[in-house]
Amino acid sequence: MTAPTLAEVGAAAVLVLLGVLSARFVASYRTLVRLRQRVREAWAEVDSRLRRRYDLIAGILDATREALEDEPALVEAVAKARAAAIEARGVRELAVAEGALAAALGRLLAAAAARPALASCLAFRQRRWDLAALDDEIAAARRRYDPHVLRYDDKILLPPGNVVAAAFGFEPEEVFDVEVEAAVEDEARVGVGIDVDVARSGAQGGI
Repeated sequence: MTAPTLAEVGAAAVLVLLGVLSARFVASYRTLVRLRQRVREAWAEVDSRLRRRYDLIAGILDATREALEDEPALVEAVAKARAAAIEARGVRELAVAEGALAAALGRLLAAAAARPALASCLAFRQRRWDLAALDDEIAAARRRYDPHVLRYDDKILLPPGNVVAAAFGFEPEEVFDVEVEAAVEDEARVGVGIDVDVARSGAQGGI
């Protein structure tokens, strides 16, 4: 039995190397598919809650329109910001639109809290409690979404994921980073803490 030639050894080494690289690329592709799916599933949770929030804001607009008829600009600003958020395309554009909506809504709620007719309206107070609870849900869903995005984006930036991403069209995703001034967030919460306590005590008392 003759010993393998140098050329045969080299060819075998190349085949082994190609096999290892192929296995790594296949594994990387499957990882990217899995991570991208997790991003999409996490975003679906955020999106479904945002849609519920838009419906709730529409109800708040209906409830406040008459009481704030002397300040139509406040109501109109929220209506326009809500429409812009609904029509936004892409996570980054939506984050900007959501920031504008939160600012406009904060100003409207602060004005509404100063109106006795609205402050004593149980239906309006319930909507505000629902809004506060839903905002907490959205924040929790966003905290689940953003880490999935970061893990996925890291994979498509580093080898061999970057090569696989370029070959198969994997695109980076955006974190959902809504910027709202602290003062605006405080305005949005004016009276909400009291409403939440009332709603909870009512529920515990069987009201």
